[in-house]
Amino acid sequence: MLNSWGSLSIKYILSLILISLVAGCASHKPELKVKEECVSPSTRELENQIFAMMNVHYRSFESDLSFRQLQNSFGYLHRKDMSAITSARALLSRVEKKSQQLLKMKSSELEKYNDNLCRMPRGSSTIEKEISTLVGIFNPQSGVFSNIREYIDNSERIIQKTQMINEALMAEKRTEAEADFDRKKSYLSLKSGRYKVENALIQVEDFKDSTLSLSVENISKDKIIKSNFSRCKTIVNKLGGEECLWLSNGLKAKDQYKNEFLVYGHYSQNIIIHPNEKKMITIRMEKPLISSMLTLMIPSTVLGINENITLNFPANFNSKLSSSKTINTNS
Repeated sequence: MLNSWGSLSIKYILSLILISLVAGCASHKPELKVKEECVSPSTRELENQIFAMMNVHYRSFESDLSFRQLQNSFGYLHRKDMSAITSARALLSRVEKKSQQLLKMKSSELEKYNDNLCRMPRGSSTIEKEISTLVGIFNPQSGVFSNIREYIDNSERIIQKTQMINEALMAEKRTEAEADFDRKKSYLSLKSGRYKVENALIQVEDFKDSTLSLSVENISKDKIIKSNFSRCKTIVNKLGGEECLWLSNGLKAKDQYKNEFLVYGHYSQNIIIHPNEKKMITIRMEKPLISSMLTLMIPSTVLGINENITLNFPANFNSKLSSSKTINTNS
């Protein structure tokens, strides 16, 4: 009995010694020493380059590498010109290449961390999020770069459309300016739109819509012309006060069908014209006249001369009329 208990005790003691030795060996096993961080200075430098190109101050990797931040880097492209579109595409290309390099570097750093070759200063979850962000921006359907490319393309289309509209407007203005020039030139060449007396030359300068421009030139050597185109009619306004209503002083206008039109005077055009001086007079008709030959009769008293003046001119002197010889007749 004693022998059996003795043999068990010896076995128990030997087991304890063996366990102690194994535990002692395990506790004194040399640990793996990690000498460097997984995130290298080159990675941080590349990140800083990307954020500098985007012209943003680094706050969060996920928020800064976003559509809104990249869009802000380009500004309101549709308000700019095609050079801004070219610059935006070049910037996007540079950011995209740098981001591809950054994705490779971060993926490599995560592999080293998983192999226990380096330590992660902020834990593996941080770099995994950053890698996920980089992968997301490269998505050809919904990624940030895809959205930015679409934004640039849309901005280019808006600029091109705006340019086309502006060019069309400029062409229209040039056409109008050329038409105005041709029309005025035609009126100046019209003999029936000119009247010469001893001391004055009256010339139709232009007629557009309902406004007639006349020039009165004093061709005398020593006589002053005192015009009397307008007269003041005193009226009582709604407030009970008196005001002056300027009316044309005896001028009459009619077309070739003998229809007569009122001639208005809205302000005093009674002027003094010295020898060798030329002044412009503006007269408004009752309404725009498009297709009639007009006759304007100016009483002799308007210019202080001995004879009435009659001027004949077309109401719509366009290029077709200017090429016609039938209207170029003396009255």
